[in-house]
Amino acid sequence: MTHARSWIGSGLFVVFGVTTLALSVLWNHAADGAWAFSISMVFALVLAVGGRSDFLRTVRGDADERGAQVALITSNIVLNVAAVAAVVGSVIEQAHGVHMGPWTEACVIGGAFYLVTFLLVRARA
Repeated sequence: MTHARSWIGSGLFVVFGVTTLALSVLWNHAADGAWAFSISMVFALVLAVGGRSDFLRTVRGDADERGAQVALITSNIVLNVAAVAAVVGSVIEQAHGVHMGPWTEACVIGGAFYLVTFLLVRARA
């Protein structure tokens, strides 16, 4: 792993914090934006200088094979729960007569991305 790659996670937290702060100020919620910015900076700092613990190495993306496997399993579980929540929300929307609400859109977008990604990964395997 290159030194620059280990800073990507921290950089993403900084970008998220700055973006959230700017949009919050734009929408007259500066206090909320300041809190989000502060929390993002704490996470960025912890990732950047947090040491060599297994947890931080896994979150940063510079873990060994075991850490990579833990991250993969965790991502799969979280994404499966999110998919089930989107499907349940979509079914509830349909039952209430909302035929293209946000949950239905999430299902359509998620399903399309899943199909395209599956086909691309399968073609490379």
